[in-house]
Amino acid sequence: MFKGKICTGDTKSVPVGKYAKQAFTNLGWWNRIEPKLVETEDVRAALNFVARGECQVGIVYATDAAISKDVKVAGVFPENTHSPIIYPVGLIKKNPNSIKFYQFLQSNQAKAVFKKYGFSVLAPAKP
Repeated sequence: MFKGKICTGDTKSVPVGKYAKQAFTNLGWWNRIEPKLVETEDVRAALNFVARGECQVGIVYATDAAISKDVKVAGVFPENTHSPIIYPVGLIKKNPNSIKFYQFLQSNQAKAVFKKYGFSVLAPAKP
């Protein structure tokens, strides 16, 4: 175990913080980690704390860490230690432009962009 601070999103309200708490709890580390935890208002704030050296470790999304030249990924939580990380999309109006955008998000072109930036692509849900 290290002696520094750990930054992540607020464990009560920020998704990345909730995932971090789930993972630490499922690994049996939460009681040792919690006193070292610095909770931030969002994932980018946690990333910036690490980039500036204010926290020794940050729990952020791999996709956020990948865009920063000032941090390196030291490890990844096993997928079975936290809920699946999913970014859902849905239509709330049948606006033609909204439908076109929704369809674009499911296109091979959009999937290539998602994959380029480290996102996994799920099959679309059945209506």
